[in-house]
Amino acid sequence: MICKAPQALNRGGWYHLSFAPENGPLTVHKTLHNKQDRIENPEILKDMKADKTLKISAKTGQGLDDLKDELEKILRARSILLERVFPYEKAGLIQIVRAKGQLLEEEYRGDGIYVKAFVPAEIYGKVAY
Repeated sequence: MICKAPQALNRGGWYHLSFAPENGPLTVHKTLHNKQDRIENPEILKDMKADKTLKISAKTGQGLDDLKDELEKILRARSILLERVFPYEKAGLIQIVRAKGQLLEEEYRGDGIYVKAFVPAEIYGKVAY
């Protein structure tokens, strides 16, 4: 979910990102201070409700690598490392891994297809059988 905070628009855009597991409480809160390229004397701003506050500029790219790293941490924290050999008759399950997860390695072997991937916890049971 992304919410814009209108109280700070004159200094740049504030965006609050909240991530929650399905059917669960909010667990991760990030605040983005956008339009940093327009600010001449940047203030030290802290959102006390946020786990992390990032200063970014979508226009210049400032801080976008940090944002990408933070989003990757959130996604990885909600994923499980799957490492197994799928028998060829169960190869269709690998499509679920490709569609919903992050495939790191895939190798065709005599006994099946070796897969190493990060998958969301909610599909792990379907593909780990």
